[in-house]
Amino acid sequence: MKTILMIDEKLQKVANRTAKLIGDFLKLTEPEKCEVRLVEENKVESSVQLSEDKDHPLIICRVSDEPLAMFAVIGHELQHIHQMLYIKEYFQNYSLEEMCDMNAFNFQPAEIDANAFTIFLCETIFNVGYLLKNFHPKSCRK
Repeated sequence: MKTILMIDEKLQKVANRTAKLIGDFLKLTEPEKCEVRLVEENKVESSVQLSEDKDHPLIICRVSDEPLAMFAVIGHELQHIHQMLYIKEYFQNYSLEEMCDMNAFNFQPAEIDANAFTIFLCETIFNVGYLLKNFHPKSCRK
């Protein structure tokens, strides 16, 4: 994994190691092709963006005051890359967040799977439960 950071060198190293660990866990064949770019809060509109280039995916992630939330977002997006490579049917009728309400967005198979992976990741790697904010009660557990 290649991580570009405009923030803090220690955070860059942790993000790089986390992205590499998650990429290896997901068996991404060439994780070094995936770039994670952490940016300052005011540099991007949403908390995360994922490019659609499957050959050179780019995750742009806002640096958060909550490092666990930031790494959970990176894991969530890496799971989407895994899905694009191995579970393509998840994206046949996929709607972007702007195209539907939040509940409809979160009930799509790709989002349910990526959110479940995020919870698994936080519990397995960081040994903490991760509560998904702004979700319909049926789409996450407490």
